Amino acid sequence: MKACPFCDGEAKVRKHGIFWFVVCTKCKAHTTYASSEEKAIEKWEQRTPLSDHSWETLKSCPFCGNIGIAHDAVWKKHVTYCNKCYAATNNYKNRSKADEAWNMRSII
Repeated sequence: MKACPFCDGEAKVRKHGIFWFVVCTKCKAHTTYASSEEKAIEKWEQRTPLSDHSWETLKSCPFCGNIGIAHDAVWKKHVTYCNKCYAATNNYKNRSKADEAWNMRSII
């Protein structure tokens, strides 16, 4: 599988109940659940070009190309995620660290 688009870490396929997903072993970025191992890998392998909108502070989603990126803070942990395919960063202490992790991905 391709390396993580956020940190270049190694990706692993995991199963949760009846669903499959791919997660980075380094930064914990992950795909959404899929109905099969193959579909989870397809989601991970999908890459889109980075958007180049100067008005954006966050890059587009590396998996689906969406530019509608969202934030969530639960229990004082911050996550930056795609509001279309739900690819997400790991939990961080503040929003700026989550955004930095989102933007620090390899260009593929």
